Order: sequence, then C-alpha cells, then structure tokens
Amino acid sequence: NAADTTTYGAVPYEYRVGKYEISQNDITKATASGMANVTAGAWTGNRPAANISWYEAAAFVNFLNMSSGYKTAYDLTFSSDSGIWSMTLWSSADAWQLGGENLYRHKDAQYFLTSENEWYKAAYYNPAGSNYFLYPTASSSVPTAVGSGTDAGTAVYNNVASVPAIVDSAGGLSPYGTMGQGGNVYEWNESAFDGVNNSPSDDRAYRGGD
Repeated sequence: NAADTTTYGAVPYEYRVGKYEISQNDITKATASGMANVTAGAWTGNRPAANISWYEAAAFVNFLNMSSGYKTAYDLTFSSDSGIWSMTLWSSADAWQLGGENLYRHKDAQYFLTSENEWYKAAYYNPAGSNYFLYPTASSSVPTAVGSGTDAGTAVYNNVASVPAIVDSAGGLSPYGTMGQGGNVYEWNESAFDGVNNSPSDDRAYRGGD
C-alpha cells in the first residue's frame, strides 16, 4: 500500500501486530519469568503498562524473543551501576532490510516494537477500500469519548475517566482489529523521531494517547 498524505503508512511486507496494548500483568509475568530491569508502571492488573521508557519497552520485546527461542530484536545494555540503558546499532549484515535498512532491528527476531509506518497502517489503513481513515476506529468521524467499552466508533480520551481503560476494553477497533491505537495511553514506536534509525541517541516517536 502507498503512504497517505502525511507520508506515513506504506509497508511493503506482511507483518502481524498485537490487538491490545501491553498490560501491567504482561510486564509482571515477564518479570516473574526472568525479565530484569523493567520497572513497574503507573497502573496495575490489566490496565496498560504506562510510564515505562522506550528502552524498557524494547527490553520487554527482547524478552518475548528470548523466551521463544528467537534472536533479540535490539542490542541493549543495562548498567547496574548507573541504572542507564544504552543500545548498539546492528551491522548491515544483521539488520532488518525489508522496506529499507533498519539498524535498530535484527533481521532474525520475531517480536518488535512497531515502526511508525507499521503502527500507522494498523491504525488507519482500510484494506477493503485501499484508503486511510482519519481515526483508528475504522471511521473518518470523530470518535465518541468513553471511559471504557468496545463499541464501534468510540475511544478513551477527553478526560472521560481518571484512569486508562483495561487493554481489552479501550474503545472501537481499527480496520485491522486493533484496539486503543487512538486514546487510552501513548504507545512507543520503534522509529527514531526523524524517521531514520541510524543513531541510538535519537529521540523516539510515540503515537496514540488520550
């Protein structure tokens, strides 16, 4: 598919994306199974794992790969002395090449943070009509603001609730069946803010949010 007028959304390969935001339960279970140095988020239970850094989100992705026998997606290092994460770029021989070279992502991993294009396509692209909706609720009409629920055309935003909705009750679905890409909490993308993953020190992009 081509990009939309914002130049985002073009993905020249097949990929899969999780239906729901990652919950604090997911982080807690991973920690109990050996994941280290990812702190507890702002919420508990099946609410989103919020207030975690990009590196912590990437470390969770690495844990998913390692626990399933795959190569880690990101070459991360955690210093126990300073409490600071860092990342080393992969070589061109090891880096992801589909859709262009991506030195953040290893070619043999199976789980990743979404690139900004992957996130955007999952949220807005309509495969039935080959067009983009304005909102990630399979619609170009402004979503109805709700505190929780799964009704079509709704999203959790506009201070309707004081806490985010649980991950499987965070509004209507995108054309691909994802939930909460509009509203609820911000979601880290893999991509550097400038769109070129060639420096580990670049700021990262995030989307969504209430």
